[in-house]
Order: sequence, then C-alpha cells, then structure tokens
Amino acid sequence: MKRIFLCMLACSAISAPVAQAADVTGATLGLDYSAFTDDTGGTANKTALSGSVELGFDRNFSLQGDMSIGHFGLTDVDTFGAAVHGIYHASEFASVGAFIGRDSIEGDGDTFYGAEAGFEQGQFSGNVYVSHMNDPLADGTLMGIGGAYKATDAFTLGASYDNIDVDSYDLSRAQLEAEYRMDNFAVTAQLGSADAEGFGSETYFGVGAKVTFGAKRGTTFEQRGLLAIWPGL
Repeated sequence: MKRIFLCMLACSAISAPVAQAADVTGATLGLDYSAFTDDTGGTANKTALSGSVELGFDRNFSLQGDMSIGHFGLTDVDTFGAAVHGIYHASEFASVGAFIGRDSIEGDGDTFYGAEAGFEQGQFSGNVYVSHMNDPLADGTLMGIGGAYKATDAFTLGASYDNIDVDSYDLSRAQLEAEYRMDNFAVTAQLGSADAEGFGSETYFGVGAKVTFGAKRGTTFEQRGLLAIWPGL
C-alpha cells in the first residue's frame, strides 16, 4: 500500500503538467571522496561521481533525475545509483516530493522509494526524508534530517543525521558539513561518525567539489539511497 501511494504521488507530480513544455531549471555535477580517519592503510575509502538534473513543467511541478557511480576501496567494488523525484513546489520557500530509485553493487541491487520535504528561507535551509528499501532477503527503513545556515554569501555550515534499520540491524551516520562557494562552483567538507551495530562508531572525513547550473542550488533535493550517504568501505 505504501508503494502504491508513493507511486501515485510521483505520477501526479509528473502527469499534471505533462502537456506543457519542460525546461531545465537546474543541474548539479559533483565529485566526492570520503575515508575513515583511523584507516592508516588508506583502503577504507569511497570515491563517487554524481549528477542530477531538474526539469520544470511550471512554477509548481518539476521532475528531478539522479545518477551516480562510485568505488569502495576496502571492498574493491563498483557501485551505481539512480533515482527519479516527482516534486511539488508548495511555495517560494518549501517543496515536497516522492522518489523511487535503485542502488547497485557489482550488479546486485536494492530498490528504494520514499517521500521528502525541504525549505529554504533567508539564511536557513533544511530537509527531511524517509524511504523504504526493498531487498529479496531483507527490508529496511532509511530516514534522515539535515539543516544548514548560510553564514555569508560564500560560506555555509550544516549538520545532518541519517539512520537505516534493516531487519533490526541498525546503522547511523551523523556529520558536520561546510561549503565554500564561488559563483556556481563550490568545495565541500564533512566530518562525521558512522555507527554500525555490533562494530561501534568510526570517525570519517569527506571532501568534494561540485558545479551547479541554472538555479543557484542546482536541484531541489539531494541524492537519496544508502550509497549516497554511507562513507568509505
């Protein structure tokens, strides 16, 4: 029932303005690297290249598509992720959406779907999401919340928390974030803690660079799925 509801939500966002021409309202291209701080061998790392594009049908409805490829150093596996979001812009400051996507590791993957919301007003912005992962062997719930404060026109500080519960096995990630922007180019940094049940918590760091097109923030929502949030493995 949940899947049917979310699919209906996404379809409504897409089909309502389908008769009108769609314009590209924004896009983002990014390269990110993350690793655990106590990994002296430098093998527990992740490198990812990601891109998103958003099509606007009118001032209220848009469609966002995501794609990413990555490599985990410790396990030496390649990953692929893709998702589509149906978005309703409720006002100039707030948007809600429904999304569906798939994470794949060496050809084996999980489908996920969910709902999200975000706002941006003045110097503050935030987002929240919840999704369900559908795997033949295990089902899980993934959720997260994040916020940011724009200290200056160039510098933004933020924090986020994500949690996944798969068959009562708990994984979580909490991080502090910083972004320095120069026109449409930005460099990013993260420092956080990843906690896996039974293994304890590990500190990690991340650095990245991204280019945005169109709207200053590029696309309305961030990429979703477990591969988008978990650091180096």
